[in-house]
Amino acid sequence: MKKNPLSMLILSLLLTGCSSLSFLSPTQISVEPLFVGPEKVICINPYHNNQCLQIKHSPEAQWELYIGSIVGLTYEPGYIYQLEVYKESNAKPAVGDPPVQWVLNRMISKTKSGEAVFSPASIQGIAWSMTQYGDPAGLTNARGEPKPAILFQADGKITGSTGCNMFTGTYSINNDRIQFGSLYPSNTKCATPDPAIQEQEQALLMILRQADHFVIEPTRLQIISSGNNRLIVFNK
Repeated sequence: MKKNPLSMLILSLLLTGCSSLSFLSPTQISVEPLFVGPEKVICINPYHNNQCLQIKHSPEAQWELYIGSIVGLTYEPGYIYQLEVYKESNAKPAVGDPPVQWVLNRMISKTKSGEAVFSPASIQGIAWSMTQYGDPAGLTNARGEPKPAILFQADGKITGSTGCNMFTGTYSINNDRIQFGSLYPSNTKCATPDPAIQEQEQALLMILRQADHFVIEPTRLQIISSGNNRLIVFNK
């Protein structure tokens, strides 16, 4: 059978073309694991209703705040997502968007929040110093020296200072939910009475009594009240 030279040339070009396009294979995308928390939390993010996603790159890592959205993910509160994502490095972020945009490659799992396991050890044994408190839209800087602080003990007890009085109490954690009980200030008078510090003490104890959940970052802890209308910011 005589081979047609034109057909052979076309076939050769097609094979060469397929080989040259191999770099477009999805396997060449550099994917990374990403976990997304069960709810958005209050943050300074005016272009997204002052709410952020919680993300981390491994199960044992601490939650970080992410001001954007995951492209391709239809987010539903109440679930913890395990994803494979990649960076869209060529995207030009709009005002208020993150500098790095995560894009969904595939969803590995979607687990109801109550079924996830969270270890309270991430906040225990650390002297958390309060830096700000109050309305997320206009936080008040903490007063007093030393600053108000709180220490979570492994036995479910807490000790702390309001910047004026010492206090003790108990706490319980379920995933990212937190509740405080039996908060008792020492009720001793401050060495230098200051109405602002006394007001701070009342606000601190009120937010702890109304606490609903918390957000932890590598050096920061936020305790947020029910209704997301009050929070306390602590640093290590």
